[in-house]
Amino acid sequence: ILPRVLNARRGDREVVVHLATAGADHALALCDRAGQTLLTQPAQAGANKLDLAALPEGKSAVCVKLLAAETLLDVTAVAQ
Repeated sequence: ILPRVLNARRGDREVVVHLATAGADHALALCDRAGQTLLTQPAQAGANKLDLAALPEGKSAVCVKLLAAETLLDVTAVAQ
C-alpha cells in the first residue's frame, strides 16, 4: 500500500502537486492511462507546478507519480 503523500489539483494549464517533503532524488511524473511517463521534473517540498502545455501533442495525463530514482513512492489520479 502506498503512503498517499501526493495531493494533486488540475487547472486549465497546469497540475499543481503539493508535497510536505521531497528528497534530492525525488521526481514527479505525469503519466498517461497506460502508466507511460509523458513529463518529468524534479520534486521539491511545497507546491510543484507541471505545465500541461509541455505534454506531447495529443497526449493526456491521468495520474501523477512520485519517484525516488526508479522506485514508485506514490501515485494519484489527476481529474480530467
